[in-house]
Amino acid sequence: MFTSPLQTVALLLAVGVLLPLQANAGPGVAVSSRDGVVTATVRVSASADRVMELLVEPSSGARLSEQVLSVEVLEPGDCDLVLVTTAGLVRPFTYVGRRCLTDLAIDERMISSDDYLAQRSRWSVRPLDDGSEVTFEVESRLRGVPDRLVRKVSRSKTRKMLEELRRVIDG
Repeated sequence: MFTSPLQTVALLLAVGVLLPLQANAGPGVAVSSRDGVVTATVRVSASADRVMELLVEPSSGARLSEQVLSVEVLEPGDCDLVLVTTAGLVRPFTYVGRRCLTDLAIDERMISSDDYLAQRSRWSVRPLDDGSEVTFEVESRLRGVPDRLVRKVSRSKTRKMLEELRRVIDG
């Protein structure tokens, strides 16, 4: 089992080398990275309201991404207090954060974690004449893992998540 930070970094390097990372992957999915933030955008045929109905459920993260294992609402409110569990290399990673909803966006920011140095994400939905444009932005920093490697893995996982969103919505 990989237990040392050096072994974890070696595994991440191997994953980073083996994962194909393209600026534009799949029809309609664009993935980019700038200033530590990974951004992915996809167009879907559903209305913005329909997309938000799907995304507003805390369980949607686990349904759309193999990386998100669970999202538990600890304290509901205008900005829910949530416990998020994500897949790690050796064990799950967790953080407590605030998940805030607006009409066409969901912002989530980490408050505390033993695993993450920083974690923030944002879903935004823009209505179009023939559907919606959905954008997901994520910035993650993990303890003991180089940011460059985290971004490489984030790019691949974010692309897959938006492809799954498009599959769920458009069939």
